[in-house]
Amino acid sequence: MSTAPHRDDDNNQDRNHDDDESARIENAAAQLRVPIATIRYWRTHRRLWRAERRRPPGSGSNGA
Repeated sequence: MSTAPHRDDDNNQDRNHDDDESARIENAAAQLRVPIATIRYWRTHRRLWRAERRRPPGSGSNGA
C-alpha cells in the first residue's frame, strides 16, 4: 500500500489512497495484538520525541 497517486484504469484519473494509513495502523495493531489507540499513542509520542531531538540545545520551552 502506498500513498503515491496511481492511474485509475476505469476513468484515467490520478487518485490518492487516503485509507492506506488507516489500513496500516489496523494491520500493525492486529500484528502486535494491541488496540488501535495504542498504536496512535506510540506514533504521536515518537513524532514528538524525534522533533525534540532535532531542536538545537538550549532552545527548549524551559526558558533556557
